[in-house]
Formats: sequence, C-alpha cells, structure tokens
Amino acid sequence: MPAGIEQRAAASGCVLAALACALGAEPPSVAQFGGAWRHSSGRGITAVTVADGDGAPTIKVWGECQPIDCQWPATRLQSDAHGGATADWHDAIADRHARLRLDNGTLTIEVDTAWRDPMRRDVHVEATLTRDDMTDPFDDRELPPFDRAIKAAFRREFGEIIPRPAVFNDPAANDCGGNGHGMATAYLPTSDGRGDLLMLYTSRDGATVMRAARKSNVRLPAGHVRVATFVARYPATTGDRLTGWEAAQAQINADHVEFAAKRGFAAPIVVFDNVNVSVDPSETGNRSPDAVRALAERYGVGVHDVDAIAIIDINPSSGGGGSVIGGAIVVNNFSYWKSPLDDRAWQAIARTTYHQLMLHHWGWQADWAPTCGGAHPWAEPFRAPPTLFGWEDVDGDGVPEILDTTPYGRSPR
Repeated sequence: MPAGIEQRAAASGCVLAALACALGAEPPSVAQFGGAWRHSSGRGITAVTVADGDGAPTIKVWGECQPIDCQWPATRLQSDAHGGATADWHDAIADRHARLRLDNGTLTIEVDTAWRDPMRRDVHVEATLTRDDMTDPFDDRELPPFDRAIKAAFRREFGEIIPRPAVFNDPAANDCGGNGHGMATAYLPTSDGRGDLLMLYTSRDGATVMRAARKSNVRLPAGHVRVATFVARYPATTGDRLTGWEAAQAQINADHVEFAAKRGFAAPIVVFDNVNVSVDPSETGNRSPDAVRALAERYGVGVHDVDAIAIIDINPSSGGGGSVIGGAIVVNNFSYWKSPLDDRAWQAIARTTYHQLMLHHWGWQADWAPTCGGAHPWAEPFRAPPTLFGWEDVDGDGVPEILDTTPYGRSPR
C-alpha cells in the first residue's frame, strides 16, 4: 500500500476508534484472532499466530519460501474500525501491510508488499487459514525436563500445542568440533498425504531455542511411496540387468518391515513401490526439472504418477556424491567403482537413495543430528533418528505419530 494511503487509513481508523470510545463503545478487539492458524487456500502465506506479547497482541507470519518457510518478525497487531485488524512490517527490503478479517471462523489475510528496489513489482497476496484448535489432556509433570521445555518452546515459537513432543537429544550426536544440539519435530497433517513440519533446534537442556523453522506442504513420511528409478547402463559397473538393484530395493523395504515389527506395529510405516528402467547414460546427463520430466515421459512415467524420481549414474570414469536436484534424487559414483557392482555395492547405493536422500522429500535437514565421519548409530539403518519422522509412538497410544489421528497427543477441542 502506498505510504500516503496507509497513513490516511491509519488516521481514519484512529478517529473512528476515538469516536467509538466517546460514545461508550469499545473498539473492535483483536482477541478474536488469537491462536495458531494454518493455511487452507490462497497463496503467499502459510501460517499465522497471534498471541499476547507483554500485554500487547502480537502477530507472527510465515510466508512461502524454499527450502523452509520465511518467518517475519513478530509485530504489533492493531484493531481497525471494521472489526478486523492490521499489522505492518518495515525493513531494508520492503514495507508490508497486512489486513485480517474473520468470517465464520475462517481467517483471511491480505498482504501488500512494496519493495524498496524500484525494479521489483509490488505484490499483493491473499490466503485463508483455519484455526488449529487443540487441547492438551496431559500433565506436564509426567514429562522429563527436556521434553517439558520443548513442549513450551513449540507453544512459544509456533503457537502450537504439542503435548508429547518427538525429541532427539543424544549427547554423542556431535559434529567434528564437538558441537551438538537438542532436536524436536512435529508433522501436522493437512490432506492428501501432506502436512506442515515444525522443527526446533535447542540447547541440550532445551532452555534456549537456537533455531525454529517451519516447512509447509511437505510429503508425509508414511504409506506407499511410488518411485521411478532410471539406472544408467555402464558395462563396467551396472550392466544392463537390474537384478542386483532390485534385490537392494527389496532389502530397503525389509528394513522398514523389521523396524515396525521391533516396535510392535502391525505393518511397515513406509513401503516403496518401485519402477525401474535401464537407460543409456546420455539420457541422464541433463538433470534439470524439464529434462527429468521428459526422461520419465519418454518411458511412459508421468511425473504426477510417482512420488519421487531417482537417477542412478555409476559412471566408472568419474566420481561424485548424491544430491537432490530439482526434486530428483541423483546418486553418482560415490565409491569410484570401476568393476561390476556386487550385492554390497548395490545395497550401499540403495541406502543412499532411500535411507538418506529420500528423506529430503519429507522435509529432512542434514543438521537434525550432527555426526563426525558419518557414523549415526542412533538411527541405523536410517540416516536420521526415526522418532523425528514420526515413526515412533511417543504419546503411548500404540500408533506411530505419523499415522496417528491424534499425533503427539494432540486432541481437537
């Protein structure tokens, strides 16, 4: 909103509010906006929280960004003359003005952004959100001190009630400099196998939040995951038969079966449904999103028919690690193999593909559990602690949190 318009609107609101007081009427209250709000439709805004900050209502907003949502600093929320509310942010990059209104329990937020860079076009976004109205049926005294601190941090940082948080705080989980941290996550389902992921990085006692991050619309790490894999043919390493690769994929699924069985779950939490294609190496050189889409469609695989695409490129003439490029998992020759791959080599490639790089599709960040030299005994055979993916039952109802209708003990009001 242009500065002049914003100033006139603010002045008009003040006059109307003063008039209401003079007539004995209270100005519209912003208390009606209190709580945590999660995205329902629209664009630009993924979440909003409104809380009482030292006696003055404050608002936090998260905007659409990659790889995690952008959090705007908390700012004052003020009522307007029409039963709604407004908030403003001013920084070196832009001026933002937000207008909020409620309609039958749904929050609508409109934000006008005026960039300070004259080459950037000003932006208007609008989104609707629903209140995350949960109760906490548990007694905090039952929690260990670290878990209790994490529970309070979820409420403070995100406005969310997480009665029984999923935490990881192994003192042996440190980088090579001896640095580590406490970690907690919460997957909050939305629909169609997706949800919001909340992440907390804390001191070892949980008293200090080092970082709080939110990632919206992530794939939930559960259910059947459809994967199309394109294996580049090299006579010296992979050959043109995929029996070794298929056996390694079967072992990945067996790992999930074993993990679930050890915890008394009736079925694996994750099952990979695989389609494999042997291709000429020239077809996998370009890893851009458009090229990967064209590769898949060339072999009758629609990108919307699968949940993930992987490219296995064990080129005997060059080495390289693994990465996620444009959404596609790419595994290069990280062990510099130059001879036909045996079962052990194929299993190493499969673990890198499914137990490590696949985790990025579920919102995993590589610094969840620091290591030195790559050892992670607390997570084997996975690359990160299973509890952080909701694969453990932390609230004691016999269901892993990622499949639970009341995850982390959350109960609808």
